[in-house]
This record gives sequence, structure tokens and C-alpha cells, in this order.
Amino acid sequence: MNYQIIIADKNLQWNDNDIIFFNNHSLRELFSLVFKSNFVISHDSGLLHIAGAFDKYCLGIFGPTDPRYRAIYKNSYYVKEDIICSPCWYNRCENLTCMKNLKLDKVENKLLEMMQNGN
Repeated sequence: MNYQIIIADKNLQWNDNDIIFFNNHSLRELFSLVFKSNFVISHDSGLLHIAGAFDKYCLGIFGPTDPRYRAIYKNSYYVKEDIICSPCWYNRCENLTCMKNLKLDKVENKLLEMMQNGN
């Protein structure tokens, strides 16, 4: 499988020739990037909703919000940690336990599952 990883973040940067960092671009440029992408991975944010609006396959990472109300697009999938206090919406704890307890392998497994299903 051939792919290019692009990270869209205002400040994130490290030395890796295999990754393109999409730093400090306009919202219009971000829309264009998502439009040209095949797949988006994002926490519950505007980026996830932009991908959904373009019918892109997207994997949402959820914590304090409820994916049943937020990951509602045709090609949207999600991962979240099932803990008793989540979703808490705007009454979130300082620890963000729901995000910190979410293991990378759970995200990776969901992504692999989506890829095996041709998404």
C-alpha cells in the first residue's frame, strides 16, 4: 500500500523525511488538503467534520464528546474508551482520563480493520 502521511498542526514538527507537516496554513488550504485526501484521522474537531462534509473516510478519536452525535457522516468511524464518566461534554475533568486511557493499539486496530474492509 502506498500512502503519504500529512500532519496538520500549528506547532507540531519533528525531523522525519517521510512526513509532510502542514503547519500554519489557512483554513481554505486545509479544506483543499482534506478534499485531495483519501483518509483523515482526527480527534473530534473541525478537521473531522470537514472530512465528513467531503465524504472522506475518517477515523475520529473521541473522549469527552459522544461519537453517536458527532461521527454521523457516511464514511465516519470512531474509537473511544468506554469509561463511566464519558461522555462528559463540557464538564470534563482536568485529567482527560477518557483520552489518556485510549491506547494506540485500539486506534491502530480500528484503522487496520477499516483498511481491510477497503475503506
